[in-house]
Amino acid sequence: MRRNGSSPSRTTSGSTSSSKGTRFMRTTRLHRCVLLSALILTAAAPSLSTAQDKTEEAKRPAVGEKAQEAPETQQPETPQQPQIPFSLLRLTEPGRRAELRGMEVNHLIREEEKTLASLERLTYEGDNGEAYFDQVGRRVIWQSKAPGQEYDRIYIMDRDGSGKRMVSTGKGRTTCSFFLKNERGFIYASTHLREGPPPEPKKTGGYEWEFDDAYDIFMADMEGKITRRLTDTPGYDAEGTISPSGKLMLFTSQRDGDLDVYRMRLGNGDVTRITSSPGYDGGAFFSPDETMIVYRGSRTADYKDLQIFVCDAEGRNHKQLTNNEAVNFAPYFHPDGNRIIFSSNMDDPRNFELYMINVDGTGLTRLTYSEGFDGFPYFSDDGQFLLFCSNRADPESRDTHVFVAVFDPYWY
Repeated sequence: MRRNGSSPSRTTSGSTSSSKGTRFMRTTRLHRCVLLSALILTAAAPSLSTAQDKTEEAKRPAVGEKAQEAPETQQPETPQQPQIPFSLLRLTEPGRRAELRGMEVNHLIREEEKTLASLERLTYEGDNGEAYFDQVGRRVIWQSKAPGQEYDRIYIMDRDGSGKRMVSTGKGRTTCSFFLKNERGFIYASTHLREGPPPEPKKTGGYEWEFDDAYDIFMADMEGKITRRLTDTPGYDAEGTISPSGKLMLFTSQRDGDLDVYRMRLGNGDVTRITSSPGYDGGAFFSPDETMIVYRGSRTADYKDLQIFVCDAEGRNHKQLTNNEAVNFAPYFHPDGNRIIFSSNMDDPRNFELYMINVDGTGLTRLTYSEGFDGFPYFSDDGQFLLFCSNRADPESRDTHVFVAVFDPYWY
């Protein structure tokens, strides 16, 4: 779910890793050494990648019913910095900045951000948020409000920032998109079925979003054609995410009066309520093995404070991981299943940064140190790449952009 205005208000008010996590990091380092060898042998990779991209584009079937023919809404591909072929961004060795033929790609990385081995900006226009990889890390889906647009729309791009295209209907508000398994399509929340104008957004001056009761969750194919309506109940339904197996969806709904997390079996539509405490609960994700769920929750009437919680997959054994007077949101499991990355303004009410914490609530570690906003973190399935949204390129702007980093666990 997006923030209203997409950028936080400037007036808002150590532990050990498990052996499983250690094995994960060692495996990751070895894997990256292999990738480095491949990098040296594939100096022509950019041209090959371009040819493959064109071939894939040619193979895409013509679609009779696209979401909308709206060329004017397509994101421009006019990057303002030299583009580094994404396939060539790898660690030279653990604990060092990534290098590309001797050139460091660490602009916009702060000195303290040692886990970010490289950083590449993928969007250059509008206000962007909630970016997620597909299962194989080949594409990114995200939402963006381009100049001249009234609301966010859903877009898909290749993982190097090319091939941007709108895949939502172009009508009403949209939010919270997420890929289905095996590139079968994606889900997102939309108000495009609403009759009449939307309500005026409330401005509180702090971290905020709109619980529009016209939001429902829809499934679409990769071209944007809606294939299924997943929710059809009074009140807000949004914040959908898909389990690693592709069989389950977590989402937030107001169907029972309060804003709670629910689980849906996509095969038959059966719904189970996961949270029931008074207050807002949302932004939920499954752990890699689907045995745990992480979510954000507020136990205050005004939703000013958000804390990070975990529970088991059936909605039992809830545990609060953070306990502060801050906004802690956008939690996501690291692929090792032992840690959770999230965004928070715990160190400065005017500044959101990325943090990591163990699933038992220990080992809180700050990862980013950029003035402004860093949020919506999301790991690729192998843990090598980290997507997040930031205004670090222009901290004075309220517009956030999508960045992808090579994540180096050596420093964590």
